[in-house]
This record gives sequence, structure tokens and C-alpha cells, in this order.
Amino acid sequence: MASPHTVHEWRERAEDGEHRYFRAWRGLGQWHFLTTLRSEPDWHPVAEPDRAFLEELREKIHAKYQRRRVPWEHLEEVDKMLAALPPADAADSPGADDEADDEN
Repeated sequence: MASPHTVHEWRERAEDGEHRYFRAWRGLGQWHFLTTLRSEPDWHPVAEPDRAFLEELREKIHAKYQRRRVPWEHLEEVDKMLAALPPADAADSPGADDEADDEN
């Protein structure tokens, strides 16, 4: 795994009250994402992180960048991943596909 400064970890409380842990790091030119529950001993890969995951990761990286612990390029890469996702309001709004059909 990468050096401790480039591993980004955080946790959130799931709906059932159990903690879910997240881990992300950049190694060998690409990002790696893992998650686990407190009750599970194994970490599981996250193939396609969602917007909430990437926004939390961005906050962690930005805080480390301000303390000069990670390069600016890491922040730019996460911003590109966020930009590649569909807009949050378009993905959540019902009938978003119907509006596109009406234009044709």
C-alpha cells in the first residue's frame, strides 16, 4: 500500500448504527477504493465510487493538501472523477430520461 500520507480513511455511521469504514489511495498511477463494516474483518473493493464517496474523499485530500501532505494533482484527479459522474440533480430526478425524449 501507499505511504501513510497518501492513504485517506474515514468512517460513517450506517442506518443500522454500525460504522462503515472507507479507504482510498493512489498507487501505480491509479486510485484504489475499499470499504468494510466494523463487524467484517475483510475490506471489499469499490469498483465505481458514487458521488458521496468522491465528495468525502475530496474533502480529505483538500485538508491534507492545505497541510502540504499531498500534491495538487490528487485533488485535480478526484475533481475529474466527480465531473465524469452525471449531475446529482439529474440522476435523482424522476423523469429525467423522459425530458430528453421530449426534445427529439
